[in-house]
Amino acid sequence: MIKTFEVYKPHVPMKEHYLKAPNFFWSVRMFALNPVTFKILQYFVRQTYGWQRDTYSVGIDQIATDCNINRKTASHHVGILLRDGWLEVVKEADPRSKKTREYKLIHGRIEIEA
Repeated sequence: MIKTFEVYKPHVPMKEHYLKAPNFFWSVRMFALNPVTFKILQYFVRQTYGWQRDTYSVGIDQIATDCNINRKTASHHVGILLRDGWLEVVKEADPRSKKTREYKLIHGRIEIEA
């Protein structure tokens, strides 16, 4: 069975169901990142700004599933975002209480090699 969904109706003004995020995440960062890394950054923008949250708790398996990539790739690219200062860990995972890592997007100046 094939289901068809209308995703966008240009004749309808968009008052709901959109994501408002700082241009900084799109205009500067999108050109500085590998496409997979940028995809994961977009995921975090959606999960924070999209839901009016400052932080987001998620495990690598969920990131991989939601971004349609494998676990190893998700882990590698989240590591890049952490290493390069795009994300920070607010709280580490706690396996005993089954809590996942909590992340926060970093705002501010970045340097891009010309």
